[in-house]
Amino acid sequence: MGEKKIVGRNVAIALGLICIILAATLGVIAFMDYQPGTAMPKVGVYYYAWYSGNWTRDHSNCIDAPVLGYYNSSSQQLITNHTIWLNELGVDFIIMSWWGIDCPSDKNIKLWFARPETKPEIAIMIEPYDESHGQSGYNFTAMYDYIYMNYATKPRYFNLYGRPLLCFYNGENLTRNGHVPPDDRFVMRIIGHSSYVDWIYCSFGYFGPYCGRREQELCIDGEMSVTPRFNVTFDKTYAEGLYQYEWGNVLNYAQSGKVNIVMIATWNEYAERTQIEPTIDRTSAFADPYYLFKLTKSYIATLKNPIMSIDPPAEIGTLTVALAAIGSKRKFPDEPPLFVLVIYQTN
Repeated sequence: MGEKKIVGRNVAIALGLICIILAATLGVIAFMDYQPGTAMPKVGVYYYAWYSGNWTRDHSNCIDAPVLGYYNSSSQQLITNHTIWLNELGVDFIIMSWWGIDCPSDKNIKLWFARPETKPEIAIMIEPYDESHGQSGYNFTAMYDYIYMNYATKPRYFNLYGRPLLCFYNGENLTRNGHVPPDDRFVMRIIGHSSYVDWIYCSFGYFGPYCGRREQELCIDGEMSVTPRFNVTFDKTYAEGLYQYEWGNVLNYAQSGKVNIVMIATWNEYAERTQIEPTIDRTSAFADPYYLFKLTKSYIATLKNPIMSIDPPAEIGTLTVALAAIGSKRKFPDEPPLFVLVIYQTN
């Protein structure tokens, strides 16, 4: 037997003895080697309030169907249902896609701010809605004043570093060369896939590059993004585990306190098929329409509650020891794996 095998066996025996000694004195132990930073990470999700209710006419490029039916984003009942779900997940804020003053999404976002709920908080993302006239075609002063007066001064608006967060989705003219006119009332962030963006909208890891991006990155503000799928291009059935891979990367980075914001792309962008909203999915390998919702809820709980105790199953009648490593596909080789040690002692 080789030297490495002998050492490995001796280490395993030593670990087993330690576990038995601990089990003799403790009922149940569950420990995760995960040391988050002093501030609890915030979880956000991109939200689209552009659905008209007539999906056949206006959203014919959407393959999947929401569990709630082909809804209208202006429906008060829809907003109620989405609010309940988002709070159940543990989402702290949503970034709402905004397409200009008095556009349908603008009117629908106002419905959210008119309601009594305070959670999740809301930020605005200006989309490149008029690229035909160059950057001068955008009246930035008017947009800033409008968003500040109608949204950013509301108690529900999401603040970053004590000021309202205002986002821009990268566009050739809207965010030309990574520049937008400043306004000290806001903290501004450019989102997307261009080389100059502050936050990457989504990435697809080992599945391949998208818009020149391949791997997830830890962005400014300690932000990282996760996405379950893209169209029919990346993991269309969820069977290849893109979402699990990306959340694993987030948790590995979070264990050293480097992650402050996790952005999920998306809640309900059905055309690109990135939605985590409960969905009747046309290509999913999983029959449960709540599959991604439940998976997301589990990951957010792990992110926010890293130290967990586990009750032993009632049917176990003998000493059971389990040692598991989480995140075997770690992107960051210098980061230690996450370990869970579970010891059961039963009568």
